[in-house]
Amino acid sequence: MSSIPIKQQRQRTNETRLKIIVVGAGLGGVGAAIALLLAGHEVQIFEAASEIAEVGAGIQVLPNSSRVLQSWGMKDSLDRYSTKPSRVNMLGWKGNLISHMDFEESASKYPGTFYWDFHRANLHQCLLDRAVELGAEIRVRSRVLDVQVHDTGDSATLILDNGEEHTADLVVGADGINSHLREIMLGHPDPPQLTGDLAYRLLLSTKEMLKDPELASFVTDPQVNYWLGPDAHAGQSICLPRHPVFVTRIIRRIVLTMYVLTVNYVLRGGELFNMVLLVPDDMPAGANTLAGNVDEMRALYEGWDPRIPKLLNLCESVYKWRLCIRPGMETWTHPSGAFTLLGDAVHATLPYLASGAGMALEDAAVLGELFGRMADQAAITSLLHAYGTVLSSRKIEDVLDLYTHDGVLMAPGFAPAVGQAELGKAYERIFNTIRLEIDFEIDEIVVTEDGTWAFARTTAAGTKYWLQKGSKESHHNQELFVCQKVDEIWKIARYCFSSMKPLM
Repeated sequence: MSSIPIKQQRQRTNETRLKIIVVGAGLGGVGAAIALLLAGHEVQIFEAASEIAEVGAGIQVLPNSSRVLQSWGMKDSLDRYSTKPSRVNMLGWKGNLISHMDFEESASKYPGTFYWDFHRANLHQCLLDRAVELGAEIRVRSRVLDVQVHDTGDSATLILDNGEEHTADLVVGADGINSHLREIMLGHPDPPQLTGDLAYRLLLSTKEMLKDPELASFVTDPQVNYWLGPDAHAGQSICLPRHPVFVTRIIRRIVLTMYVLTVNYVLRGGELFNMVLLVPDDMPAGANTLAGNVDEMRALYEGWDPRIPKLLNLCESVYKWRLCIRPGMETWTHPSGAFTLLGDAVHATLPYLASGAGMALEDAAVLGELFGRMADQAAITSLLHAYGTVLSSRKIEDVLDLYTHDGVLMAPGFAPAVGQAELGKAYERIFNTIRLEIDFEIDEIVVTEDGTWAFARTTAAGTKYWLQKGSKESHHNQELFVCQKVDEIWKIARYCFSSMKPLM
């Protein structure tokens, strides 16, 4: 029995019930429909595809989105499809443990919540079933060409590609990272931004894994695993060496490497094993998804933790997905109040942040919470203003500015100059962005022989305390800066943060 209250569907009169059209039947769009139906409104979902089918593989539900899903009365339906991992491990490319976090301990700070993993199709179907149960009408083959807001500002009309017109009191654009409705609202083309990375995504049957003692524990003891490391076959940018060791002397050579990341976890109660392999983008312009070459993928991981090549040898085919992001918008809503946006259409993130779907579900929950309190249509504009204001407090734009490229965390625009005070300001801003409160001290600043590159290392005071006590616990909070001198001004070019479980 969940300790999180389940929302009951509100009953409304015709005068206060809105007709709402949600454009897009992905996780965020269907979530918005559920939240708005619970708020007592009439909801239609328009989907451009000829059938409802969620593509993809694994998806992680974290405490924030688990709270939302439970409040929608979905815990029991989701439980049958869930895998319940015990912890997340951050591993070096050779398999050494760098960091870990216990999920039960972490979720205990937010009573009633959990960390569960799903096949995306199962989560999506559960959302669809709940939406239909609450009264959603779902229309496929309904591609939106335009949204025309009426002169009165109290409604908008959707123009479909088949010539049909549909009017609603409120239109919610939830059409994903390649959002057409975002471009309609902005009034100009606005494609998603390339990150320079791509993902190999694959699902493996666990039957063969269970035959191998080295792989069986992945299935019998479900955990989320991240491997981080280099591929030394090609140089892409200036990065840290394979095994960063900082010394108080001039570095005479910088190793050119390409960093890659591997993530995996178990799905469908142990039937499937999800893997995502992140590497620099080599796809041709204009392509977003392509069939991948299995041998080429395997070659990228030669010399890694021997379990990874074993896993990849079980793979018969694979696809490559180009990774893009969506920076946030100054406003999510048309000035009229008849048209707003949600989810990836506003703030698409990267898969290894495990937050894109969660943020879309949060968007939906906030929208439903606000419109559940609507007394009359005159309040729509102010409610939508509150919707954007509340959600922008998550600092989505700052989070999107911090994304991994070549294995370290990009931090564009941070403070110039190399020195204790200057670097201190830079990492203080980073901590404010990701809401960490850790007392760091700069240990070393190392400059290359030609004076154009520098590295700085800091260590948390808590880590030093444990080291002084001779603790053998794998506690560690440390960060690395890579700085470059451009036009005689030092600027932070790369930033990497490593964190274990809380120390103090």
